[in-house]
Parts: sequence; C-alpha cells; structure tokens
Amino acid sequence: MKQVRGANVWFLPAVRLLQRLTFPRKFALISFFFALPLAIVLYFLSANIQEQARVARLEIDGVHYLAPLNALHDALPQAMSLASAYLQKQPFAIEHYPTRQIEIDSLLAALAETDAQLGSQLGTTQQFRILRSSWTDLKSQLAKLTPEISDDQFHKLSTQIEELSALVGDQSTLILDPDLDSYYLMDAILLKLPESASIVARTRQLVGARTAAGQPLTEADYSELITQAGLLQLDLHKLERGLGVAFAHNPSGTVQPALDQPLAQYAAATRSLLQLIDETTASDARGRFSAESYQNAAALVLASNTWLWNRAAQQLETVLQHRIDRLRQQLAFFLLVALVAVLVVT
Repeated sequence: MKQVRGANVWFLPAVRLLQRLTFPRKFALISFFFALPLAIVLYFLSANIQEQARVARLEIDGVHYLAPLNALHDALPQAMSLASAYLQKQPFAIEHYPTRQIEIDSLLAALAETDAQLGSQLGTTQQFRILRSSWTDLKSQLAKLTPEISDDQFHKLSTQIEELSALVGDQSTLILDPDLDSYYLMDAILLKLPESASIVARTRQLVGARTAAGQPLTEADYSELITQAGLLQLDLHKLERGLGVAFAHNPSGTVQPALDQPLAQYAAATRSLLQLIDETTASDARGRFSAESYQNAAALVLASNTWLWNRAAQQLETVLQHRIDRLRQQLAFFLLVALVAVLVVT
C-alpha cells in the first residue's frame, strides 16, 4: 500500500489540475493529448508520402531530359558515316552531310532548352556544356580532319552522350525505381534500347565503310558481325523479358496495350536482321551477302527501336504520374481519417 501511495504522488499535480478544471476544459485537455501523437504520426506520414511524390516527379524530369538526348544518340551514327564519306569527297555525302549537320545542331538546341529547364535539378549542365563544346569543335575542324580522326571524334561524342544519359538516370533516381512496371520501362529506355541501337549502328558503319571503299567484307568483318549479332540477340531477350514483367505488374493495365504493337514490330525487325546475319555470314554463304539488304534491314530495326523507345518513355511518364496521383489520394485519405477521429473525440 505504501508503494501504491508513493506511486500516486507522482500523479497528484495532474489530479489536482483536473479537479480545478471545468468539464469543457477537461475535454479540451484530453483532446489535446489525444491529438498530439496523432499529429506527430501524420506529420511523418505526410513527409514520407511527399518525399515519394518528389522522387517520382524527379524521375519524370529524367524522362523529359532523356527524350532529346536519345534523339541525338540515334542521329549521331549516320552523321558520323556521312562525315567520313564527306571527307573522302563522295558526291552523296557532299550533298547530304550539311543537312545532317544542321539536324544535329537542331537536336542540340532542343537539348539545350531541356537542360536550361532541368539541368540545375539533375546536375547535368556541366556535362552538357562539354558535349556541346565537343560538337562545336568537331564542326569547326572537320574539313581539316582525316576520316579516321573524324570517326574518333564522333565516337568521343557518342561516349559523352552515353555518360550524360547515365548521369540523368542516376541524378533523377530512375535507375533506383522501386516498382516493377516502371523499373523495366526505365531499363528499356535508359539501357536496353539505346544499347541495341548502338550495336546496329556499329554494324551499319562497318558494312557501309567497306561498301564505300568498294571492298568486300573481310574475315574479321564477318566475325565482328557475328559477335554483334550475339549481343543484339541477348539484349532483345532481356528487353522482352523485362517488358513482360512490366506488363504483368502494371496495376492500371495500360502499359501492355500501348507497347504490344511497337514491341512486336521491333522484335520482328530485329529477328529478321539476326536471321539475315546468320544466313549470310557462314563460310559457305558469304557470297550471298548483300550490303544493300543488310543496310535496309538494319534501318528497319533502328526505326522500330525509336518508335518503341518513344512509346515506352510515354508509358513510363504515365506510370509515374499515376504513382503521384495515388500518393496524393493516400495522403488525403489519411488526413480525412485523422480529422474524423479528432471530431469524434472532441
């Protein structure tokens, strides 16, 4: 009993305070102590939801930045081939290279506008300026270069574009996306499709260079085509698997209907190119190899790659916006529940 009385001593000030308060004030005090922990929980819950929404908005910014960057990535290989042919005084290149150069200028201008809007958030401005400076130097010095040095400079530009793309993926946290549907859409536009486009572009340049020089493909050229075909087939397998996972784990069910057709077209074009390589690079079949047929098949792959990339980027943005909307709804629901709880108590 002494222990109980001793323990009760600690509550005497609170008991005396309540005894002096009127009933309305007692209820107000009780409501305050009920609402305080609820408000603390709501604060941290709200902060967490808003942080998730902020990250999703940052990912959308990353998708917006990648769009002009990917267009530049896709246009550069043909510009490189035309520049090399231009330096070799080939009439077709002399006629068409200036147009391609203007296109690269236009794509860089579009990327500059995007960087002006998003560069400070994504930390890309310095690397973009290096890229733009490299292109300006290449343009001004091109007439003085050999075809080999020109190719090296274009490869340097391609590397800078890939590094900038990787930076955007990191800084926008696209590379860390937590949901399966958006993660594999990110994987497609940030990694698999650009990598596949680069593989196909390299093989087109290899075949085109031999054709322009009036030479047949060498043993090393055929071996390189076979190697690149293996890499392309592996990328296609990973892409189809990844998008299959995205289709199966997309709550809104909108991704698969939007991507079924472009994915099927890209896969069919890629398999046709792989079949062409397989049928014409074997030792006893090389006499049937046609540079024109190869270039046409590769061009179809690149065109379908671009179509799939654009549609996948649109779907990724849609999925991320749905996530933001869902988070806002959750926050509104929790606030409503808390308000009702407070009203019931008071």
